[in-house]
Amino acid sequence: MKVTEYAKAAGFFALYVLGFLLTKAVIRYRIYKEVYWITCRTISQLHDFKHEGISKDLVQHIFYKTLEKNMPNVAIMSKRKKEKIDMMRTYIKNRNSAETVLFEVIVILASLVLWIGLYIALPFVPYNIAAATLLALINLIYWCSLYCKRLISVYSVIIDGKDESFNATYTKAWFLHSFYK
Repeated sequence: MKVTEYAKAAGFFALYVLGFLLTKAVIRYRIYKEVYWITCRTISQLHDFKHEGISKDLVQHIFYKTLEKNMPNVAIMSKRKKEKIDMMRTYIKNRNSAETVLFEVIVILASLVLWIGLYIALPFVPYNIAAATLLALINLIYWCSLYCKRLISVYSVIIDGKDESFNATYTKAWFLHSFYK
C-alpha cells in the first residue's frame, strides 16, 4: 500500500498542529511563571506587615512596585522611542531562560515540520523550496514575536499606566487575593 504525497503532507500538517498547541502552552507557561515570581516577591514583602494592616490597596501597591522593579530584568526599553519596549533586544535578553529555550525548540521543530508539509504539498509551485522556506520563516517569526509580546504584556502597566493593563496581570496572581477581604 502506497501513501500518497497529500496523505504524507496531511500527516506533517497534523504534527504541525501539535507543535502549534505545544507552542501556545509554553507561552502560557512563561506568562504564568513570570506572574508567579512577581507574586512570590510580593508575598515575601507582605510578611513585613501585620495581618490586620494588609489591604487590597497595599497588596496591589506592592505588586505594582515589584513589577516596576523586575521589569528591567525582563524587558529592554527602546533607545529611540521612549515609553516603548524594544522587542528584539528583549527577546535576545530572555534567550537563556529555560522557558525560552523550550519554546525555541518546539517552535523550530514545528516550523521544520511545517516546511516539510509545505514542500510535499506544493510540488507544482515553482520554487517550492523557497515558498516552503518563506512560509516556515514567517511562522517562526510570528511565534517568536507573539512570545515576546505576551511576555512584555505582563509589564505593560509600567509603560501605559492603565488600570486595565494592571488588572490583566494582577488577575493572574489569584493567590494574592486571599491576603485581604
